[in-house]
Amino acid sequence: MQAVEAPTKVPFTLTQDDGNITEADGTANLWSDLWKYQVPEGTGIILETGNTFACYLEDAAAEIGDDTGYVKIEHRDPSGQDKINVFGAAIYLRVKDFQSQYKIAKLRLDKPVMVYPKQWLVVMVYDDGAIDASDSYFELKTSKVASPL
Repeated sequence: MQAVEAPTKVPFTLTQDDGNITEADGTANLWSDLWKYQVPEGTGIILETGNTFACYLEDAAAEIGDDTGYVKIEHRDPSGQDKINVFGAAIYLRVKDFQSQYKIAKLRLDKPVMVYPKQWLVVMVYDDGAIDASDSYFELKTSKVASPL
């Protein structure tokens, strides 16, 4: 019997420019799906403690207030019905730093979260103004593997 090799984990950076992202503007005073990433066939994402997340959010005119907006990330099944919160809700001030290793937001998970093909990672926002997705951006640094996980 031949031994089965474990999948190799490679660094992966997810941004709003990924071809598997759909975006929609955020609605004022409601949690809104700003960016939805569906994991493609043949790939899996592994979210782990220490993965980093940052985003920049704008409403119609300018950057939102540091203390008015909130961000969270959900892992959803293919139907979108079953949801697991994997980050946040965090105040916007906490997630807007892209550079400093001391300030950048990090995921804190009890155990790794496997996101399988066809499942979703969704960046959600809440603010007192409507978020303009086309003028906003994010970066999630994590790992991916070739399926199966």
